[in-house]
Amino acid sequence: MSRATPTREPTGGPPSSEPVRPPPLAQPDAPPPVVVSRAPDPRVMRFVNPVMAALLRSPLHGLLSRQVFLLTVTGRRSGRRFTLPLGYVPDGAALLVVSQHADQKRWWRNLRGGAPVALHLRGCWATGRAEVIEAPMAVAAEIERLIARLGPREASTRLYLGLDTTPPPTREQLARALHGVVLVRVTPDGPGASAAAVPPGQAGRDTVRRVLLGCGVLSSALYIASDVYAWTRYPGYSPVSQAFSELLAEGAPTRPFMLAVVWPYNLLVAALGVGVWLGAGAARIRRLTGALLLLYAFVSLLGGTVFQMDPREVEGSVRTAVHEWVTAAMVLTLLLTVAVGAFAHGVRFRVYSFTTLLAILVFAGLTFQQVAQLQAHQPAPWLGLIERVNIYAWMLWVAVLARSFWPSQTPPSGEGAR
Repeated sequence: MSRATPTREPTGGPPSSEPVRPPPLAQPDAPPPVVVSRAPDPRVMRFVNPVMAALLRSPLHGLLSRQVFLLTVTGRRSGRRFTLPLGYVPDGAALLVVSQHADQKRWWRNLRGGAPVALHLRGCWATGRAEVIEAPMAVAAEIERLIARLGPREASTRLYLGLDTTPPPTREQLARALHGVVLVRVTPDGPGASAAAVPPGQAGRDTVRRVLLGCGVLSSALYIASDVYAWTRYPGYSPVSQAFSELLAEGAPTRPFMLAVVWPYNLLVAALGVGVWLGAGAARIRRLTGALLLLYAFVSLLGGTVFQMDPREVEGSVRTAVHEWVTAAMVLTLLLTVAVGAFAHGVRFRVYSFTTLLAILVFAGLTFQQVAQLQAHQPAPWLGLIERVNIYAWMLWVAVLARSFWPSQTPPSGEGAR
């Protein structure tokens, strides 16, 4: 039978009243990060990429072409071609590209399953094929192979990755650390394929599209500038209390000038509609946006030239009544264009478009209220100002739409060179 071991009271002082705390458990040290991204800031590369692309196309391409090349990718859904400068690592006959921005829309999604591409390498265009390596273990195996061939320091520099290889990580550690990193292998075609790299006439078509889309920006600038100029030439005219249509009214001193502006303005909008249609690819919503722009230009031209209003002094004018109906049709077409065009691009453009749509609806309602007061021989002191807020919101949207369809030198996500 076992006997209990007697306990001894501590000597040299009264017993401590504090509870005895056990020693803290040792926490295992978290493993240090194996990989640190050193990719350039995408916001900076938005401005740098066009300069790099121009330099790579120039006779001075040798300053960059040993480390950077141009890759032209075709969007699978939109059919839109975009060219972007990318850093690369030579891998035999192929080029390896690293993409690290997992939190953004990724241009390489268009290359999944293999896709034909065009590349501009060391001053020459060529065709090729691209494959995407996404599986973490496969990415880690490729990185290990590059480290073995180039050495840790050179591999870190060329891949824009800070690699901690002391002690050497296991492949599983490396795969975990490379989460979100994707490799793209671009393999140029054989000799003689460079002639087919850029589709015949592609550069010319892009130039035509740029001119047509630039017409959209120019149309808005022309409209606003002519409005400001005309009201300074109309004695007694107030842009706050008088409508824009009164500058075009029969007998107005500014009518000849404004008629000279109405035609080119609507032709410029029509040119934008054609440019949007040409840049639509297979996207029906974009083609519909282009068609609505053409319809708006036609209705706007009729309202400004054939169905103009009479001066305020002419009461009960049939011409003014018809002008109001044509104006309502023009506003309806305008609203449809913004509503449909909102879906031509991503979320940010959609939010901006619906904000513009809401503003146009609110101020259009206020405009018609002011017109009703005017017809009832009541004061309408804010008619011109309210109408112009409405008009200028539309003009800004048209300019932004035109710019959004501009043939891109960088990927839609803004991802920079790697």
